[in-house]
Amino acid sequence: MQLNADKFRVMILGIPAQLRYASTVSPVDVARSTLSVSLQVKSLISVILDSHMRFDNHVRAVVRACNYHTRALRHVRKQLTSETAQTIACSVIGSRSRD
Repeated sequence: MQLNADKFRVMILGIPAQLRYASTVSPVDVARSTLSVSLQVKSLISVILDSHMRFDNHVRAVVRACNYHTRALRHVRKQLTSETAQTIACSVIGSRSRD
């Protein structure tokens, strides 16, 4: 199996002192492919992780997506009943909050 360097990233995890040292790490060669070192990566289940293992960037991305979809709902709001609009909004937010 060949490694697709465009889809793989290397992320170094650690405490701040370790990460300062690791900031000098150059791209990593694996199986004849060069992988870049990233400060954050998105997992296969769309969870954004950073080198400090905080979820700040992931939470921001989920909130941004929820805001986008609820604002988009405004364009058709007048054609919907309150109950239908609430159901759609809750469905959109609920599906995004599980990301």
